[in-house]
Amino acid sequence: METKPGVRTTEFWLHNLVTLANLLNVLGAWNFAPNKYSVYAQAAVTGLYALARGLAKAGVPFAAQPPTGAAPQPPATSPQP
Repeated sequence: METKPGVRTTEFWLHNLVTLANLLNVLGAWNFAPNKYSVYAQAAVTGLYALARGLAKAGVPFAAQPPTGAAPQPPATSPQP
């Protein structure tokens, strides 16, 4: 399974939504929380987004498909003592 581009993920849009809410809060257009807490929320969502994208990309190499016409290779096994 190939990793989706970041723009097509829920994490990306959640991050953008929290960023917009934080910006509106800090500028005073929409006071839903003290600035300290909105900055904490922004930091938490940004960190979680980075973690989620890192985990999504960790197990899937960019070019994971074998060349066309190549025979499948058996999984590598380590010798057991």
